[in-house]
Amino acid sequence: MIKANIISNLISSLIIAFLPAISFPIYLNFLGSDQFGLFSFYFIMIVYFKILDFGFSTTFNKFVASNSKNNEGKAQILNLMRSFEILFLVFSILIFLSTFYLKNYLSANWFLYENLLDDDVQKSLLIIALIISSKVFISLYRGGINGMEKQVI
Repeated sequence: MIKANIISNLISSLIIAFLPAISFPIYLNFLGSDQFGLFSFYFIMIVYFKILDFGFSTTFNKFVASNSKNNEGKAQILNLMRSFEILFLVFSILIFLSTFYLKNYLSANWFLYENLLDDDVQKSLLIIALIISSKVFISLYRGGINGMEKQVI
């Protein structure tokens, strides 16, 4: 099981590392510079909020791995998960609400575009915020699943 997890994680890491390099020219060709700028902003925000995870999902991963073998440890896992869920949910809501209230400012001052409408850029920012806030919240569960060594496809 451990060998399969290592191989699976290695393959997924390689795919994640090389996929952007392969897809960059394709995206630029199909999207054009304005749309590609929004697309790039999306990926930059994903990386930024991954850093702002502050290691909580990794901490939860380690805690689950070390405490999932007994009943007392499982109760502790549930308590920690509830605490982290509240933290991650608040953080996710703050991401979305801050983008919702700042979308006009962001579209007017952070982006230069000629072929897009202001409304389209603002809608794109809201979609980006929704995706990022969902990914932030889901990262907690991914850490728990990885800690239980149940991530092999």
